[in-house]
Amino acid sequence: MDLYPVALCGVTLVLAMAMHMIVQRSRRSPSSSPVKSVIQKDPENEATALASQQLFPIESAVNTRNFGPGTILNYDVAPDEYQVQVSINDEKTAKILKADELVHVTVSEIYIYPIKSCRGIRVDHIVATAKGLRNDRVLMFCDTNGKFITQRRYPTMALIVPILDDNENPAVLTLTAKGMPELRVPILREGKGREADVTVWQSNLVAVDQGDAASEWITKFLEKNSQGKEFRFVRIKDSFRRPVDPKYAPDHETVFADKFLYLLAMDSSVDVINKALDDTQIRMDRFRPNIILTGGPVFADEPWNCFTINGLRFRNVKACDRCSLPCVDPATGTATSEPRKAMLPFRNGEVLGFQRGTRHMYFFGSHLIVE
Repeated sequence: MDLYPVALCGVTLVLAMAMHMIVQRSRRSPSSSPVKSVIQKDPENEATALASQQLFPIESAVNTRNFGPGTILNYDVAPDEYQVQVSINDEKTAKILKADELVHVTVSEIYIYPIKSCRGIRVDHIVATAKGLRNDRVLMFCDTNGKFITQRRYPTMALIVPILDDNENPAVLTLTAKGMPELRVPILREGKGREADVTVWQSNLVAVDQGDAASEWITKFLEKNSQGKEFRFVRIKDSFRRPVDPKYAPDHETVFADKFLYLLAMDSSVDVINKALDDTQIRMDRFRPNIILTGGPVFADEPWNCFTINGLRFRNVKACDRCSLPCVDPATGTATSEPRKAMLPFRNGEVLGFQRGTRHMYFFGSHLIVE
């Protein structure tokens, strides 16, 4: 599927083709250009859709301007019209609608998470690379054996707020958290610091240790729940290559992310989760996406195949199965059973038809790669 130039409120994405040392910068001025998506998996149908003005794939969920949510049934190229199934007075009916009668999907927010499992930073523009957004999850905390640590075991990590002196080319990162002194950490890159062997799940990686001061800071911050353990602060070695699962994205790499390069979500999807919750209301930051879209129905991104944002081509490789991390309240650093408990009955893998044996897994958002 193909999302076309999307920029809202000055938000832009930029693709950096590292292998050719080329950086494409897109407009920073606001644009109402819509997302163009193509659901067809086979190259012939995909090419046909891309060659036309078709913005929405067949069978995709859309919002209409006059009839609420609907589903695309067909597209007529010449008049640029869609046949859309909508519900009127609780009865399903097909309407022929012009393209401008459909609500276009646009990018509303972009986030990077410089330190794995810590607070994110909202950005107005950023470079998108073959390994993910620049400076996204390039740093992490680990134990002295190099094993990564996250909010799953230490939920108060949600309260750590990193500040970069420059979101694209930082020289210094400042560690901040309530009750802790701020610590300025000069970022040590390859060749400037001690190398360390680290692990993220089953992946063995090489990182650069960021020094004793940062180690003492995080060790002090986590001391109440760490049973006297010591921790280190590391940055990925720039030349290190960590492949993602070749089943979903052969020949692609990532850094300290759990699985994939990018995470996308539709802002309306959170509304459905909140309706299922009894007392607590949650925000999108529980799910830690990189790209948030607006204008589409709930979970409209899940069937998409490929799309472009400001001319940058992304591919949706897999729905994101969630761990316990969304159950950590980012405002308090405490863990509960929600939203997993509320989501599991209607967002588990078997109900959604993603794969068998996943009824104990719940899904939110889509994993992406850059093509």
